[in-house]
Amino acid sequence: MIPHLLIENARDLRTPYVMPEICKDHIPLDWADLELIINLTPFVNTERLNIVNRTEPLHWPLTAWSTDNQAVPPSTIRKILKDKTVFIKDCSRLSKMINECVKDIEDIWKAPADAQVFFNTHNIDNGFGVHFDNNHNFIIQCEGESTIKVWNTELNDDDHKYRDVDCVEGKQRLKEIQDSKPAINHVMKPGDLVYIPKHHYHQYSANQKRLSLSIPIADYEDYEIRQDRDWISF
Repeated sequence: MIPHLLIENARDLRTPYVMPEICKDHIPLDWADLELIINLTPFVNTERLNIVNRTEPLHWPLTAWSTDNQAVPPSTIRKILKDKTVFIKDCSRLSKMINECVKDIEDIWKAPADAQVFFNTHNIDNGFGVHFDNNHNFIIQCEGESTIKVWNTELNDDDHKYRDVDCVEGKQRLKEIQDSKPAINHVMKPGDLVYIPKHHYHQYSANQKRLSLSIPIADYEDYEIRQDRDWISF
């Protein structure tokens, strides 16, 4: 799904890049796949299902026969999707293709990785806004279009101090980044791949209804705690 050479270059160079259409013949997900996932209870419990910029708590009644009372009911998810971006963690075993891709990354990086499904069903959404992560990421656009911006700004101590903190200084820093010229400013279309190294400010904004797959890679070498990548076939 992702050529080995690109995975190796990402590991060695730690420089952001975009590869248009590199995955166009092996797009890992489509809307039909998401429909199946979102209607399966294990994928929508509160440990896996995350709502970007959620401010209100979720409540629902217990139901008969359920083995997981932390699973978000479909009617609640439908309401959330009216104006929120959602992502589902722990999805590296959704398919044999995704599992093998994550295995390739783990084998080359010697570090554990995950796969996370991001999606929104409304037209425009800025997701997390401008931010940086403490892990490396490959992102594959699967459906719809999004705009990715990545900055090469060198982080300082305040960047870590104000990360995820709602304060004037943090907002000023984000505005400073947003007003500067990004190293990457690209409209992601189905099959496009972007690599974002850790500690690089970036913004992934949906221009329309969209579906993407993010593959975060831990920033430490602990190969032994990766998930079992054995695949059972019949």
